[in-house]
Amino acid sequence: MAITATSRMMAERPGLEEENTDYKVFFQDDNLLQFDAFVYGPDDSLYKHKLLKLHFEIPEQYPIEPPKVTNLQYSGGRIHPNLYVEGKVCLSILGTWPGQPWSAGLSIHTDIAIVLISIRALLDNEPYRHEPDCGNNPRYNMFVQYITWRVLLLDHLKFETYEPSKAFVKNWVRAHSTGIMGDILHEKDVNKDVDRMSDLYSHWEFRPEYDRMVEDLRDAVKDAMD
Repeated sequence: MAITATSRMMAERPGLEEENTDYKVFFQDDNLLQFDAFVYGPDDSLYKHKLLKLHFEIPEQYPIEPPKVTNLQYSGGRIHPNLYVEGKVCLSILGTWPGQPWSAGLSIHTDIAIVLISIRALLDNEPYRHEPDCGNNPRYNMFVQYITWRVLLLDHLKFETYEPSKAFVKNWVRAHSTGIMGDILHEKDVNKDVDRMSDLYSHWEFRPEYDRMVEDLRDAVKDAMD
């Protein structure tokens, strides 16, 4: 008997919903073929304390074919070479990037879990190195570290409509409040003489507003504590 996408996802769902240190998955209305996930920014990266939100669409041919994964981003510029503002996620196992192709049963993890873990592995301290034939770019690092406070944290609090997801983000901010405020204040001090930042992909240039960012994050922490 052929395995359907729904039956396969029924088998994967319990494992995906278990507590872990890499991601949080949210299914809505028992729809197993469309769901969202938050990937936790690694502690040793520019994305620390931040949450990358992804949307998954499972094709009828799953697990023979890979899922479609979309980067859900409300503002800002290109936060990683493999993550497009309009939603494209470049990863070889998704068929959107050169390299190891998709194969059902990729590891001992569920196939969706290995996709999430692979995307999390992209989030590091030197994201521009993921651009083919490019090295580290400190200017891009500075832009990413600054803009992702809004794109990968504040925007979730502002735009999230699914109540369980919104509650999760607030709990995340509460749990990470000390680290969030400590890191943004340190970043503000380190970059006190920086008057311009830019997205290397869109040539968007702007003056960083650290005072406003600190205030917005402080308000978010206060709201999460209430």
